[in-house]
Amino acid sequence: MTNNGIKQRGFTLIEMMVVVAIIGVLAAVAIPTFQKYVKKSKSPEAKLNVERMYYGGKAYYEATQNFVQRASALVPATRACAGAGLPQRHAASAWVDSPTWEALSFEMNDPFFLQYDYIGTPTSMEAIGRGDLDCDTVLSTFKHGATQVDGAFVGTPMVIISGDE
Repeated sequence: MTNNGIKQRGFTLIEMMVVVAIIGVLAAVAIPTFQKYVKKSKSPEAKLNVERMYYGGKAYYEATQNFVQRASALVPATRACAGAGLPQRHAASAWVDSPTWEALSFEMNDPFFLQYDYIGTPTSMEAIGRGDLDCDTVLSTFKHGATQVDGAFVGTPMVIISGDE
């Protein structure tokens, strides 16, 4: 289109609105998918560390024919959230070592997202990882345990209890 012999170039308002609408639709689809992917990327930490506690408890049982005894207490005591939707890792220095963790050959040397627990009684054990992976106040819990049946160690499969994680 020309105006006084000058050719005008550019986009019309309608064209710009169509582009903005397309970008909005793409973002509406992509952002939740990305957030779900980020949450799933944090789950392997929990599974790996709960398995490490479980196998430490199994090794202790096989060596002593007893479970490591411990009452429930999450370590560290606080969640790894800097605010709504802002997960952050606990520093490795936040890990509180104890004779129980040493008996399980379990320690944290790298930054981590979850809180960990081990519950041991004379007849059973349970390794637990718990955390809010995206700081939306919905906790995911990873558990792996065992019982003593006729003097034998009988493990149970890992159970993942979660809201929407």
